[in-house]
Amino acid sequence: VKTEEAAIAQRKLRKLSGRHPTNMEDKQTWLDHEVEKLLNEKKALEAFEKELSEREAVISQHEVLLKEKREFEKKSIHSHHKDSQKMMHLSLQIESLDSSIREKEHLRESISDNS
Repeated sequence: VKTEEAAIAQRKLRKLSGRHPTNMEDKQTWLDHEVEKLLNEKKALEAFEKELSEREAVISQHEVLLKEKREFEKKSIHSHHKDSQKMMHLSLQIESLDSSIREKEHLRESISDNS
C-alpha cells in the first residue's frame, strides 16, 4: 500500500514539477509530505469505515428491538381481544342467569299469590 501511495505521489510530483522546487532534497521533502497526507487520509478513511460499521450494528440492533416491540404489541392486542371476548361471554352468562332468576321469582310470586 505504501508503495502504491509513493507511486501516486511521484506521479503527482512529475505532473506538478513546474510548481514545486526542483532540487532533489526539496522534492523528497514534498514527497514525504504527500505520503504523510495519504497515510492520514487512509487512517481517516479507516476510522470512518469503523464508525460506519458501528452505526450499522446499532441500526441493526434497533431494527431487531422494533420488531420485538411490534410482536409484543401484537400479542398484547390479541390477548386484550381474547380477554374482551371472555368478558363478553361472562357478561352474557350473567345476564342469562339474572333473567332466569327473575323468571323464577315471578313464578314463585305467581304461585304465592295463587295460594
